[in-house]
Amino acid sequence: MLLKKEEELLPKKIELSEQIFEWGDCFRESFEYLEIISIKKSRAYSPTTENETLTIFKGGWGHKKRNGIEYWSNLDLINDGSYSYEAGYKWMGVVEGKKLFTSVNVMANYLRYEYLKSLSGHITTGTVFQLLASRLLSNINMTINNG
Repeated sequence: MLLKKEEELLPKKIELSEQIFEWGDCFRESFEYLEIISIKKSRAYSPTTENETLTIFKGGWGHKKRNGIEYWSNLDLINDGSYSYEAGYKWMGVVEGKKLFTSVNVMANYLRYEYLKSLSGHITTGTVFQLLASRLLSNINMTINNG
């Protein structure tokens, strides 16, 4: 039943995914993005590609419906304009390896409509910037406290 519903919603999922990719492209060109990446790289203990990603969304699972168990997911914007998704259970860590979304269609076909709708709202309301600020301050405080 869920798969059929998701198939019927595919045009809306593609539209939401297009909005998300468009936002990412605009944000990556902004002064604020470049500053955040610069700060993140300067505070890193070693240069890695992880320093060129920003977690823009934290939520429940976007790839399948789960009830009754605490679960999480992260969606990261990567410096090249693609997105990385990973999911897990609260006490077990990552159970779904990173999934790379390099195009609108890949994202729309993998993630559920409700997840994309929530992510789109997160972006359009500006809540995404609260998450980025919180993570950035946390990284800076950790660096200061560790020496």
